[in-house]
Amino acid sequence: MEARLARHRVRKAPRAGALPPARGGPGGAALPRNDSFAPAWAADVVSSNIVGYNKVSLASKLTMMGASFQTVGVTDATIDINQIVPDEKTTGVDWSSEDLDFGASLLIWDGASYANSTYYWTGEVPAEFREAAELDDSYNNIWVNGDLEPVEEKLPAGTAFWIQDVNRTDSDQANVTVSGEVAPTTANRTFAAKTQLTMLANPYPVAINLNELVLTDVAGVDWSSEDLDFGASLLIWDGSSYADSTYYWTGEVPAEFREAAELDDSYNNIWVNGDLEPVEITLPVGGAFWLRNPDAKATSSVTFPER
Repeated sequence: MEARLARHRVRKAPRAGALPPARGGPGGAALPRNDSFAPAWAADVVSSNIVGYNKVSLASKLTMMGASFQTVGVTDATIDINQIVPDEKTTGVDWSSEDLDFGASLLIWDGASYANSTYYWTGEVPAEFREAAELDDSYNNIWVNGDLEPVEEKLPAGTAFWIQDVNRTDSDQANVTVSGEVAPTTANRTFAAKTQLTMLANPYPVAINLNELVLTDVAGVDWSSEDLDFGASLLIWDGSSYADSTYYWTGEVPAEFREAAELDDSYNNIWVNGDLEPVEITLPVGGAFWLRNPDAKATSSVTFPER
């Protein structure tokens, strides 16, 4: 590949450290209440017992979303990365530039960084470039690595990722379509949460209530502290911030506290807002979020119950 592209300088992958970190909210500040958050990925969903697709609007230049389908014919609930397909309004590699500048990228958080899992959309490769570089048309509209080499990445259903497209003009409304076979929903899906930040997505082709999640070895509110310090939090990117969509895990509320505060046991193991008010959060197909787990353990996990 490098020999055939000798007349161009292949620009190495840029650092992805500029992405918005999971900040906002934790520390006791009261946040605006938001019981009906509906971000851009509450979008166009079509499915059946066999195949389906989810179209997600890229309402901003940075979108958090996830994979909820599997490749047709597989049995391991994974999807080929090239079944995540941006439309023609999404920018690809600028094949006319000397440095072959990247356009849209797909970034997966591995628990520490995006360094080893950032991929770039090729878009349509001009015929004259393909001819000069001895490439066939299989390079059109696929994901490649920082050296412009095609990638064969299998993403488990429930994998969350960013789509970043900083070069697209604000007036261009782009979409990403994820298609495949409907993954089995008759078994729980459990994901490790052993780092302080974990990106997770809805692993099912149906919407779920996030209060149904089962968190194991994940600390909730410290009900014994004077300020009721928060433990784990859940953050949903709304296209510009997390300010109105950050929630906190209660954990088990001690009986003596519930009695003193006149709370029933429905406060156990649910998500609340910054004022400790219960919230109902529906995560649609393709929806994703951060789990911030400051006291993460090797045994920490999140389970999505079977549907």
